[in-house]
Amino acid sequence: MNQITDQNNPFGQNSADQPHEVCMLRSRAESLTAQAKSLSQPLAVTYRRRARELQLEAYLLENVLMVHSS
Repeated sequence: MNQITDQNNPFGQNSADQPHEVCMLRSRAESLTAQAKSLSQPLAVTYRRRARELQLEAYLLENVLMVHSS
């Protein structure tokens, strides 16, 4: 990537890869949330927290970076 692309995309990804990356992040978040149901409380909390982090990252990729690429 060149400097202009890096400045416009703080996650360092090609804009063509963003929809796939968003789907992968959301899928992983859903998986962690489902797994948390069968885990002990301390581990379940950790899995759900990580799922929320992935959901936030997906949101940022989808919404914030779309503004930069427009």
